[in-house]
Amino acid sequence: MTTMDLNENIKAMLERSNEATVGSCYIIKCQDLTSKICDTLKPVDLQRSLVSDNEGTYSFELASSYLYLFHTQVAFLCLSLSFTQLEALKPICNPGFAYSAAVFQWIDGSGERHPFSMEN
Repeated sequence: MTTMDLNENIKAMLERSNEATVGSCYIIKCQDLTSKICDTLKPVDLQRSLVSDNEGTYSFELASSYLYLFHTQVAFLCLSLSFTQLEALKPICNPGFAYSAAVFQWIDGSGERHPFSMEN
């Protein structure tokens, strides 16, 4: 079995002489990420949310995130998600499937839940 040191790939991406390096990094504020799904006028630094699937309901938080643009013109959006239960990742990411049965809700300042769709 061969193992691969991912640290070397990360180091190469940050090396200025490498043509595949990160060219630009942009911070995307939480408010900008959530403005279309959270019907609120108050800017937030952290958006509390819930995700539910057949196995349970899990809380998570979204904070300001980063968009990396590589010299190859490929971009990656790295969402800043926090959660207390690792199981929350399964319905959020839904790995390997185009369809998701997950139900999402954002929580406003008074604790009220509001449904939203990741598809819209």
